[in-house]
Amino acid sequence: MANLMDSTAGKPLAQSSARIQWIDAIKGLGISLIVIGHIWALDDRSLFYEWIFAFHVPLFFFAAGLNLKPKITAPLAFARLRFQQLMTPYIIFALIGYLFHLGGYLLTKGQANPPAAFADGLWIPLFGILEGRVGDGRLVNSPLWFLPALLIALVACHAINHRLQNTAARLAIVAMMSGIALWVGDGMALPFSINAALIGLLFIQVGFEYRRVGFPLPHRSTGAIGLMAIAFAITLFAPLNAPVDLAKATVNQPLLYLLFAGAGIIFCLVGTRIAPSIIQSWLARIGRHSLVILVTHMLIIKAVKVGLYLITGISIDTMEHSVLLGLAVLAITCLIMLPTGAVIIRWFPWMLGQKSRPLAPH
Repeated sequence: MANLMDSTAGKPLAQSSARIQWIDAIKGLGISLIVIGHIWALDDRSLFYEWIFAFHVPLFFFAAGLNLKPKITAPLAFARLRFQQLMTPYIIFALIGYLFHLGGYLLTKGQANPPAAFADGLWIPLFGILEGRVGDGRLVNSPLWFLPALLIALVACHAINHRLQNTAARLAIVAMMSGIALWVGDGMALPFSINAALIGLLFIQVGFEYRRVGFPLPHRSTGAIGLMAIAFAITLFAPLNAPVDLAKATVNQPLLYLLFAGAGIIFCLVGTRIAPSIIQSWLARIGRHSLVILVTHMLIIKAVKVGLYLITGISIDTMEHSVLLGLAVLAITCLIMLPTGAVIIRWFPWMLGQKSRPLAPH
């Protein structure tokens, strides 16, 4: 049977510093699921949405750990670099999101049945940028919550693994911090999604440990497929712990949350690594531009929905509860995202915290 071990598997980290296509492919799959997860209604989720939400954001945290190299950069220098790379796009696209909200609010306030998205007025979304968390109309460009949360989790994980040589001690500290966050869950609202960040810390650490041991994968294709099938079967029970939403640190039963998130990560990890090269290549191309997709897709989705509402009179609620209308919104969004992302990457990389053409954040 074919040997499915990646060319980097089993090598010391110093020998595998180049970008690895399947890691970019995981990011591509993750951001694709995140975009899909913002098309339809969230207040009345389908079973498909409950399945996606069980693991799509943990997958993104896990992917960040796959590129973590804590011994190369000092913690303070790492924190400064990541602050620039993550908080620059956060501020810029949060303000752009507010301008979108302001425009939509002014365009629809005279309508007989204005969209509920504008019911929070103008002040709450503006102050929400400073708070950095979702819910109750606080952050218009809601996926941006992930950037400060990722910053907190990455800096913490980098510092722990840079300072501590003992593996057991590192894992114990991460488990304690994440365990407290899982126990608190959404019971305490903290700024910049600190709860979610500390939960995400666990998934980043797992990704880093997977990198540290050389990215192992079953040697035989039957073993890899069997592992993927078992993981997928476990994820099918994720609705039993629904609803969950890491953006709000809503995990319900912590152990079940970790079980289903872990199974989803394994399913996606193995699936992307054994996928045909053409699929892996396309996902990797998406993954290399996951940052620009993350910061723009919600604005485009909202603009498409408001535009269709103004043109057709079909309510946004109807769009969000219709499979066909949702697919139309998704298709239009993807068509708009392509040139939008290309323009930002080519002409305005500073908006993404970069001096030159950016790739996906590690």
